Amino acid sequence: MVATNENQYSNSKGIRILESGNYEIGTLLFKVKMLSLYDANGKEIELNYQQAKLLKLLLEDEDHFISKETAINTFWEDAKDTTDKADLNDRFNTCISRLRKALSKDKDIELLCKTKKGYQLIIKNTASNK
Repeated sequence: MVATNENQYSNSKGIRILESGNYEIGTLLFKVKMLSLYDANGKEIELNYQQAKLLKLLLEDEDHFISKETAINTFWEDAKDTTDKADLNDRFNTCISRLRKALSKDKDIELLCKTKKGYQLIIKNTASNK
């Protein structure tokens, strides 16, 4: 029963993994090995390494969710001892902001802030998706 609900939930979000291992996110395509995002016309959407890795982490999570702490530990582990917490938060917030801008090529994709928890990738209007 749980697996069925999770599959329906995942499909209803308009996010699916393809046989190639790549992801279809609404009308966008994320090529995992290349860490590249493409719009519906096949044009590459610019992402830096951290934005692409963050998107990959979101896609690989069953609920398409990542906590802020996990992201900061993943990307700035080496900087945690030498960089103040406010700077790490600023770096993370900049990464989220730029990823949101890249994902905005599909108006139905949203990166929701779950207050004091983290961020979740969703598709708002599943009727327009496959």
